[in-house]
Amino acid sequence: MLRMASRDVVVVGGGAIGCIAARECCERGLSVAVLEEDANPGKKNRCTGIISKRGLDETRVDYSGSVLNEVRGCSIFSGDAEMTVDSGRCVAFVLDRQKFDEECCREAHAAEFYYKTRAERFKGTKVFAGRRAFNADYLVGADGAASFTARSLGFPAIPAASHALAWQAEYSRARVPDVGLAGVFLEPSLFKGFFGWAVPVSASRVRVGFGTTEHSSLNKSKRAFLSNGRVKKILAGAKLEREFNALIPLSARAATVKGNALLVGDAAGQVKATTGGGVVFGAKCARVLAACVARGEPREYENAWRREAGALKIHSSLRFALDLLSPKETEFLLAAGGHLGLAGLLARFGDMDYVFSKR
Repeated sequence: MLRMASRDVVVVGGGAIGCIAARECCERGLSVAVLEEDANPGKKNRCTGIISKRGLDETRVDYSGSVLNEVRGCSIFSGDAEMTVDSGRCVAFVLDRQKFDEECCREAHAAEFYYKTRAERFKGTKVFAGRRAFNADYLVGADGAASFTARSLGFPAIPAASHALAWQAEYSRARVPDVGLAGVFLEPSLFKGFFGWAVPVSASRVRVGFGTTEHSSLNKSKRAFLSNGRVKKILAGAKLEREFNALIPLSARAATVKGNALLVGDAAGQVKATTGGGVVFGAKCARVLAACVARGEPREYENAWRREAGALKIHSSLRFALDLLSPKETEFLLAAGGHLGLAGLLARFGDMDYVFSKR
């Protein structure tokens, strides 16, 4: 027997952005149901988990219980060139992403959560999930880069070439050179369209990985990355704890509203093209979505979130510019930037999310 429930808003996807969208809608007096196909919310730590302090503060999520490490800046490598950007203060946190996602869920306590509930088909904003059906005034797709909601409702696809396929592993017993500095590897010949990273979790634990838009080269790039001299030094004697692959959208969908159905977060492609980070701008867009829905103006969401998250265009432009460079040009510019004092400027005025900020 089919059980029917009616809500103002049904959110498909119980990750961080789905939960933040639910919280924001509830705070505006809307009744909300969140459908999550897994038994628990969150990404199960399938994420690098480094997010700017400023950006985390803007999410209004209490992240204090999920912080594992504080980061002051990064060392950027390309070939033999190296440049270190050290702000001398905490600019980002490395998180236990599962704990952060669970906190997002707790803060959406006014919503009703349905776990092990997979959306199977839609009829307008009505969602059918096993023996349950949810009749909603508004449907929100927050179900990630491979959004079933977006595909089922005929939203325009993000081109395959605009997705980075990423590999990441976490190692214990690592030799982290500086627990306050992340490593960034700009190697266009290995990581087409993206980059590699080494993010310190502690003095002896590190998350290393890379992404590439050339999906077929993933295994080749992995071997080359792990053979990199700097990476080998970090991982000498280290123990592999876990590894995973992930798909990261690097551009927004051409449309994120269709009638009373709206997309948010990775499902909408609200992700920084430079780093693949989606929490900060996904949360910002979730707030915009909730405000538009509460006013009964879902069509306003399309232009409103693009205005509010305008910095995403800057990240896309930077990504485009980086992709035009050859390996030798990338190495030369990094070396030249170090000699010309670019590191100091970035340390003082750089911003992970908004690119540049006033001090």
